[in-house]
Parts: sequence; C-alpha cells; structure tokens
Amino acid sequence: MRELRNRIFSKPTFISVVGILLILTSIPVGIYNYNKADYSTEGWVLTFMLFLFIIVGILIAVDRVLVKVIRPWKLSLIEMTLTVVTIVALTYTSRQLFIDLGESKQDFTIIIENDGTLQNSKSTSLSLFDSEINTDDNLIIVDEIPKDVRLNVRPKSWNGSHYYNRYSYDKYDEVILFSNAEFNFKERISETFIDSLIERKNKN
Repeated sequence: MRELRNRIFSKPTFISVVGILLILTSIPVGIYNYNKADYSTEGWVLTFMLFLFIIVGILIAVDRVLVKVIRPWKLSLIEMTLTVVTIVALTYTSRQLFIDLGESKQDFTIIIENDGTLQNSKSTSLSLFDSEINTDDNLIIVDEIPKDVRLNVRPKSWNGSHYYNRYSYDKYDEVILFSNAEFNFKERISETFIDSLIERKNKN
C-alpha cells in the first residue's frame, strides 16, 4: 500500500496532480448529484462517475510509467500542451451556429457553404468558435456548416414552428433548410433553386 502511494505521489506532474484533485472533488459532487437525481437519471450519474474514474485512472497510470523516463517538468509541459490542444479540438468540433430570423419576412432560409466565390453572411462571435447570424435574407453563406446549427429566433409569421432538414448535392456538399412549417418548401430544394438564389443575391 505504501509502495503504491509512493508511486502515485512521488514526482508529481500536471496529470497526476489534476487527476487526483479531479477524483477528490468529483466524489462529493457525484454523491450530491446522485441524491438529487430522480429514479430515471440515477444510473446516468453512476455511469458518468464510473467512466470518469476509469479515464482518470488510465491517465494517471500512463503518467506514472512515463515519469520514469521523462523528467517531471518536461512531462508536465507535454501534458499541459496536449490538454490544451484536446480542449480546443473538442470545443471546435462541438461548435454551434445560431440563426436569428426575427426580422425576416421570408418563408424559408437556406444555409450553404462558401465555395470561395461568394461573400459570407455577417456573423457575430459568441465565444471561441460559436457564432450567431442575424439576418432577414433567405440565403445564408458560411465558410463551413457545423454539426450543430440552431434556429434561435423564428420569424413571427411562422407561428412558432418550423421545418428543418439537411441536404447534399454535387455542387453543394451540405445544405440546411429552415422554413415555415405551414409551407412545403422541401420539394423545391434543388441545385437549380440554390443557383437562382445565389444569382439573385449577387445582383443585389
């Protein structure tokens, strides 16, 4: 037991310190959330705690092996760099695009990716990667469409409901449609229809 404790606490590094602190703080937090959870979510709390302990345990075990061949300060620097890169990568992949059509009088809005010949729609940065587009246009152009695109504010004429779908074409790899649920725009979406929207936008 003493030998195991010495292996864990000797030569502290970024991962070993953060990992131990994470385990120590997660125990009371997990107990609190478990006691507050209802019957349908108790299992999720226990599952999350189990996965957390397994992942942290694996990281600490790998850290303890590496610290035998790499100086603690060098290993900590590597671990911190990898941690930052991982957090940034996860934040980027989970980025969100919010659409505000509150002032729009259109019955639909289409989002396409810029092929390099178009002008992007004006957007507002909400965080490192999240952004919002406030427009009354029926064509939104962005560099890249993230996985999570949300219609935050609908036009008043849509009566609180909307149709949403994603499409893919030869010329347009990914297309998103938001439309008034009372109108059947999904049958009109095609490459030719999108071309006509782009041509009309370029003329304005």
